Amino acid sequence: MVFVLIALWTIAAILLIINPKNESTRWAAFTAFAGGGGGLSRAVTETILPYLEQYQISTPSLEAFLLKMHMFGSFMNHNGLPYCFLMFAISYSGLFRRKKKMILAGVLPIPIIGMLFLTSFTPPIQNNFQALFFWCVPYLIVGLILLTYSFMKEKNPKRKRSRLFSNIVAFPPILFQIVANYTLKAFFDVQEVWRFMPFVITILLVSFLLLGIKYGVLGVRLKFEKDRLDGTMRAISYGTSILNHTIKNEVGKIRIVADQIRNLAASSHQEKIASDAAVVLDSTKHMLEMVTRIQNRTQDIVLKEGIHEVTDILSRALSMTKVFLEKRSIQVHTDLIIRRFISSVIPSIFRKRSTISSSTRQKRWSREERCSFRYVKRGSTLPSSLRTTEREFHKMSFPICSIRFIRPSIASKTSVSD
Repeated sequence: MVFVLIALWTIAAILLIINPKNESTRWAAFTAFAGGGGGLSRAVTETILPYLEQYQISTPSLEAFLLKMHMFGSFMNHNGLPYCFLMFAISYSGLFRRKKKMILAGVLPIPIIGMLFLTSFTPPIQNNFQALFFWCVPYLIVGLILLTYSFMKEKNPKRKRSRLFSNIVAFPPILFQIVANYTLKAFFDVQEVWRFMPFVITILLVSFLLLGIKYGVLGVRLKFEKDRLDGTMRAISYGTSILNHTIKNEVGKIRIVADQIRNLAASSHQEKIASDAAVVLDSTKHMLEMVTRIQNRTQDIVLKEGIHEVTDILSRALSMTKVFLEKRSIQVHTDLIIRRFISSVIPSIFRKRSTISSSTRQKRWSREERCSFRYVKRGSTLPSSLRTTEREFHKMSFPICSIRFIRPSIASKTSVSD
């Protein structure tokens, strides 16, 4: 019965893992889990406890716990399985609305509560099979009827085939449950027919795996694939190489033309065209550098740290957006103030760390922001020539530049101090 326990609980786990959001799949998993309770009960009394007694490693507390597991598994199998299977059939058939299913889910477990008083829980558990017969068998038969009716009523060929496969998986163990665990035990006092259950579960497991892999069953489909990571990586590398080669060729043409335009503009003293061509060359240079880095190895882009002047970064950003600003009639006035104290003395003494503190005031048509860059001491001492204390130096902020955007058509302006 250990095999029955493992097989049914494995099926339940597969159903819950693959498709936990589907209601009928969840009820099918609960049915398999409840059915596995019978295997748990017999595994405890016929395998685990004899093994512990044989090697004398059993303790009273452990034995009491295992006997409770035996009673729980047996009660769950005989009482929980009919309820879960009927709820699965109700949900899978699609014949009931959500409100009715919720009502049935609350009403149908009432007999289980009654069986708590009709079952003797003195180890080993003694189930009242005559009482079980009069409500469990009708539950199971109604469930089979619902599955059959939903299959016959289905018009869609694919869904009809899916319902057929679900019936093939569900009918053998349920019919065996009706005969072996309820009918024969209740009226003929035949107690050992259940020992044929492993053969029935084997048929169930094989049909579930074969149909689940080939077509899909009970709302899930199993799929086994070999690992194609190496082939995928080769395809990605090959495709990236082609893309990089194409980009380099086209960007190279753009650079040649842009360089010619810049030279012609410089010779004819057309500074505006020359500056625009310089922006194009700068952008294409950056693209070529990125293509080269990607071509060397297809991996995450690693940023290269370096020391750059903030004014240079702002100047290049403004030059790249100058065309778009002019289209919107926005004039750009810059006032870049580079302090020799910052550019020469501070970098040689400190490792620069920029901390931006900003305060924003929103208006209807304008926004003003003031930002200051603060140079913080990193593991060095200030020279005496600076004539200031460390605390005062940490509080110092140096305005580097001022940029003002003006839209002539609107009586407002936006200024950014950085």
